[in-house]
Amino acid sequence: MTSRSNALAVIAGVFLIGCLIGIAGHHFWEVWEESFRKNSKVSEERKTQAQTERLTQRLRLNSQQEAQLKTILDESRREIYESRAEWESTLRDIRAHSNEKIIGILNDEQKNQFRLMLKNPDSRERANEKKRGDGDR
Repeated sequence: MTSRSNALAVIAGVFLIGCLIGIAGHHFWEVWEESFRKNSKVSEERKTQAQTERLTQRLRLNSQQEAQLKTILDESRREIYESRAEWESTLRDIRAHSNEKIIGILNDEQKNQFRLMLKNPDSRERANEKKRGDGDR
């Protein structure tokens, strides 16, 4: 009896430790992801500054050319962000349209189940949605 109780205690302990590690890992992942998102704009500005400095040195640009280069790089960065936002919006529209089509081929029970799946995606899908910024459907 005692060896069975000990085995159950070990299994329960391992399970609890695994749960705690999973919860802590998930928390740290979310904190890191949020920090990364906040710092990505600063990082892009630093990249632009570094690129400006690198090209200024290698090409021996004068101050007027350097200012024009910085304007060009800032403008292209802004255009990239705008096109990314448009692209993400297009993807959301395509997903919504696909979901509507899928619902159209399902029976009532399947429709309810599919809608529940859309409302309660697994944690991996939720993480991807947070990353893309479309967690609110």
